[in-house]
Amino acid sequence: DVLHGPPKEQQVKIDVPKRTKLYVDQTLREKEQAENMYRIFQQDLIRLKLLTGKEFLQSIQAGLNPIAKTKTDAIRINAEVHGLGPRFKLTIKLQNTSAATLSPIIDLFLSFTYDENIYNLNPNYIEIPILINGIEYGFCSFVTCITDKAISDTIKVFVCRRDSTAPLISAVINMPIAEPNISI
Repeated sequence: DVLHGPPKEQQVKIDVPKRTKLYVDQTLREKEQAENMYRIFQQDLIRLKLLTGKEFLQSIQAGLNPIAKTKTDAIRINAEVHGLGPRFKLTIKLQNTSAATLSPIIDLFLSFTYDENIYNLNPNYIEIPILINGIEYGFCSFVTCITDKAISDTIKVFVCRRDSTAPLISAVINMPIAEPNISI
C-alpha cells in the first residue's frame, strides 16, 4: 500500500485565495523595477559592510578588544565566575605573553564596568604592580547580585596602564542568573 503511489494527503486540494489587485500590482512593480531593487539592495549591503568595518576599527582604537593594544605589551586575560549566587567570586587571570622582550610590564590596574542596579563589586579597582613574562597571576573580586529579579548582565574588565585612559586589553563576562537568597 505504501509503495503504490503518493500518499492520500497529496490528493487534497488546498484553498488558494484569488489574486487580488494589490498582489498583481505588486508583482508587476517588482518585475518592472527588478534591476533598481537589486541595485538598492547591493548599496545597502555595501553600506552595512562599511559601517561594520568602521565600528570594528573604533572598537580596536578604544581598546574594547581581547588583543593587547601595543606590540611590546602582550597580555592574555582569562576570567572565571564561581558560585551560584547571589554572591559570586570573579577570578581574573593575567599573563604577560610578550615573546619579543622579556621585560616585565609594570604600573597596571584592573577596572570594572557594570550595572550598579544589578551588581556590587568588591573591590572594583585592583592595582597590578608587575606582570613578569610567562607567569600567570590571579586576581579576585567578589560580585554580589543586589536585585531580586531573575536577570543577568555583563561585567566588563579593563586592564589599563596608570598613565593611559585606553585599555590595553578587555574582557566581557556574561554573568549567570543568580539563585535566590535562601535563609536557613
